[in-house]
Amino acid sequence: MAESSKHREDSFYIHRALNHPLRKRILELLSEKGSMSFTEFKKTLDVRVGTLYYHFDALSRLISQDEQKRYILTPLGQRAYEVSRSEESVAPSRPLLPKPRSAAGVYFRNLFLPSGFFSYIYARPRVGIPLAFLVIALGALVSFQAKLDPLLFFFDRAIQGREILIPIELVLSWFGVFLISDLLARALFQRKGDHLLLLIGTSFAFAPVLLFPLLRYLDLSLGLRSPFTRDPTAVRTLLVALQTWAIVILTYAVSLSKGLRIDKATIVSLIVAYSNILLLFVLGRISSL
Repeated sequence: MAESSKHREDSFYIHRALNHPLRKRILELLSEKGSMSFTEFKKTLDVRVGTLYYHFDALSRLISQDEQKRYILTPLGQRAYEVSRSEESVAPSRPLLPKPRSAAGVYFRNLFLPSGFFSYIYARPRVGIPLAFLVIALGALVSFQAKLDPLLFFFDRAIQGREILIPIELVLSWFGVFLISDLLARALFQRKGDHLLLLIGTSFAFAPVLLFPLLRYLDLSLGLRSPFTRDPTAVRTLLVALQTWAIVILTYAVSLSKGLRIDKATIVSLIVAYSNILLLFVLGRISSL
């Protein structure tokens, strides 16, 4: 009974792991060559480091590394390769059709969980780089106008006479989030490379929290007296909501640039959030907005 259950579990894992042409190609190459290094895979497949890491992670039970750190097929991987070559893996008896989604649902999902946006930007760094600098430049401008001092994903009232430093501190916050995320991905999951893509993604993670100084600036300049910029509880609630949104976007940025599963990328982004809180306490920067 236990053996039958294990067989079904392995079969499910194999079919899920092979649900991508690149992963099938990885198994084919290992079956043909016996073993390959990471560099050989990258040159042969012509894909980004993060993409390759992501698919290796998805094949964790099908491939392993020998003493020379070269990738080889596991016994289950050899079985998976045989399955991929058989007719059983080509066409399931009953195709599974995705549930239709409303246009509004797709729009809001892409807005709050922008995996498709990052896939587009990461495939076109020449588009992503100027957009990244535009986001930070506009953020620096509105933060300066609102007289809010940034510290990673947090904003506080600027100390009088130091407003001129606000744009510099926003840029430093951007690089700070990038460096913490990059070091965590390397230390926790041995993910190296694709630094430029992560830097681009980090800038877009700032977009939600930059709405906060924008709303405050509009409130001050137009005299709206909005409760979201006047009532302390509403201010904190709004900032926390925007920070949560920023952490979600950072998770996708880390996941796609470093080739990490969402659960692992979430660990990185949550540590960034806790680092932000710790830094605020250490510097004594928490105050009423």
